[in-house]
This record gives sequence, structure tokens and C-alpha cells, in this order.
Amino acid sequence: MEHEVGAIEVHGNEADGELIEVTLLHRSAFDFEPDEPADFLLCDMAFRPLEVASMLARYARTRTARFLIANFKLPMKRKAEIVARIREVLEAGGFRGLRVRQLYHDRDEVTVFARA
Repeated sequence: MEHEVGAIEVHGNEADGELIEVTLLHRSAFDFEPDEPADFLLCDMAFRPLEVASMLARYARTRTARFLIANFKLPMKRKAEIVARIREVLEAGGFRGLRVRQLYHDRDEVTVFARA
């Protein structure tokens, strides 16, 4: 049985895809719309967490991603409030079964897993 994996990296900065074959697009992730649905949406952006959550929620609303794994960088203050609002935005967009984890050694970031 043969499985193919395709990857599209939407990146505003210089990067290379040396580990797997990657189609690299130099553009804003906020403007990107995929040509076809994907199984997994992976996101690790150092940007405003609520704006990133809103952008990711669009993928659930349009059914262009089945699963989400995303890292959110949290502000120095009001971390719990921001995490609660991220959950609200993603659930309002259509993601379900959200699981949020925070690493012991990195209190400034959470990882979210969800399904559309």
C-alpha cells in the first residue's frame, strides 16, 4: 500500500523544506486559501493569538481542514483569559473536541488539538 503526503508551507520568511517535499509559498497565511481540503492543519505562528485563532477557525467553517494542531504564543498577562477566548473562537468556527496543553517548561505557549 502506498501513501502520499503532500505539504504546503505558507511562510512570510525564508525557509526551506529539506525533510520532505514541500511546496513553499511566500505569502501571508492570513490570505492563503487552499485549493483542496487537507487532513491536518499545523500552525506555529508568533503573532496575536486571537487573530491566529480567527484565521484557523475559517478552516473549520469552510471544511478545508479535518484536524488542527496549533501552537499559540500567550501574552505576559491574562494567559488564562486568552486561552479561554482562543477556545471560544475555535469552537465558534466549528472545531470540536478541543484539547489544550501547556508544557511545564514553557508557560508562554499552549498547543491545541481539535477536529472539525
